[in-house]
Amino acid sequence: MMSKSILIIDDDKRLRELLEDYLKEKKYKIYLCDDFSSANEILQYFFFDLVIVDRMMPGGDGIDLIQIIKNKSYTPVIMLTAMGETLRKIEGLKKKADDYVAKPFEPEELYANIK
Repeated sequence: MMSKSILIIDDDKRLRELLEDYLKEKKYKIYLCDDFSSANEILQYFFFDLVIVDRMMPGGDGIDLIQIIKNKSYTPVIMLTAMGETLRKIEGLKKKADDYVAKPFEPEELYANIK
């Protein structure tokens, strides 16, 4: 069985590395980005089985990145953000995020959403 590839886009280096370590243990291939423009560039050339995107990042809004992803593929997207208010969640889901995980969270919670 081929391992699934996940792109994690978040400007928090510690969080990216924590998720990378945790999900690699679960046998996923992990790719990391820390800002909007580098994520947008990678998404022009590569497809992933899942994208986990932070709402607020240098250079742009994660919602705009979701639109870019969904305009060219059916790749599932989990929005990961400190903006956990219900209205923010609804906004993300209306923009085609497949799921929404509010920070802070346990890696196991995110893993349950990934499965």
